[in-house]
Amino acid sequence: METIKFRIAILVLISAAFTSCSEVLIEDNIYGTWELMEYIRNDVNESSEVHISVYEESYSPDGVFSRKYLDVDQNLVEEEGRFSINEDDMSIHISDVSSITDFSEANSTLSTSMVDVLSIAETEYIYSFTNGGDSHEFRFIKKDP
Repeated sequence: METIKFRIAILVLISAAFTSCSEVLIEDNIYGTWELMEYIRNDVNESSEVHISVYEESYSPDGVFSRKYLDVDQNLVEEEGRFSINEDDMSIHISDVSSITDFSEANSTLSTSMVDVLSIAETEYIYSFTNGGDSHEFRFIKKDP
């Protein structure tokens, strides 16, 4: 009888461990600075078509969102806004920042106020959004893990 109780207890512990590992929250990994590594438009990698460079986004625990990049003329662009996380639908709302101008050949401006988090881990972050009838996906790595 004690062997059965012991086995049940082990199964409960294993089940709890797997459940907690699979439920990764955005909030667990979002804070810090992320560097854009790939840009996908309508399921096609268009990273080589992007006019801006060194694009980074930062998220801080107090809800401050910032981004910086070099524009097509190699001028530094820095912006600061706010963000909020919606864990229920795996999205992030971004506010108080403008459009990115002269983003790529296909997009003279690119903007969104809501991104859908596709994947987030300690060193990788991927989100998507729709703009101008196109699907956009940004793939980042953590700048300072």
